[in-house]
Amino acid sequence: MRRRAPVPAPAPAYEPAGPGCISPSGLPSRWLVEPVTVSVIVPTFNRPQWHARVYDCFVSQDYPHREMWVVDDSPEPSRFFKQLQDERVHYTHLAERLPTGSKRNKTLPLVGGALVAHFDDDDWYSPGYLSHMIGRLRSTDSDLVTLGRWMEKVEGQNSRTLFVARQRGELWGYGFSYLYRRHVMTRVSFPAVSHWEDFPFCFGVQDAGFKTTAVQDGAELVEHLLHKGNTSRSAR
Repeated sequence: MRRRAPVPAPAPAYEPAGPGCISPSGLPSRWLVEPVTVSVIVPTFNRPQWHARVYDCFVSQDYPHREMWVVDDSPEPSRFFKQLQDERVHYTHLAERLPTGSKRNKTLPLVGGALVAHFDDDDWYSPGYLSHMIGRLRSTDSDLVTLGRWMEKVEGQNSRTLFVARQRGELWGYGFSYLYRRHVMTRVSFPAVSHWEDFPFCFGVQDAGFKTTAVQDGAELVEHLLHKGNTSRSAR
């Protein structure tokens, strides 16, 4: 079981507002209006071999109101994303190496969606993933939802196994399946680290009084790839 990391300092307080995704102060509101838009954020570093696949996962989603933000601090820009012609995809190549948490913090103020979804560049997401998670967030009136179980695959192997996070004491610590209302970032930020930045963020969301829900169905919607380069758990 991972030790609970310190919760990062909260961002400036947010002001509740009426219908709309932007409050009178210019900060995101909790309220959702139709159509509910979602911004998929993908931080990446030195993984060009998976860029086409994560884009295919985004393109294949059956939820229509979406955009994608790829933040890359690799030594060289991604050839795939630099050549891509898709107005829904925003690609940024950073000149400096940043921790994963800092890349997320840098991107969140730029996105246009009322909701934010995390895609890891090396994982597979089924076409119904966003629809399912958005539906669960809305039906439970949550501020953040995350999968409580998913399929895992070790690179180079054909078999998959079911991972149940509650059995490992790690329910809130896998950010590859986070989906949350954008307004939570006005109260909580990611720590400037590249490993385990997800735990303190989620705990910060909870400590700020926001509602979090672990989604226990939909395990087949994600395949989490284990390999030597993982930042959470790696293949041995």
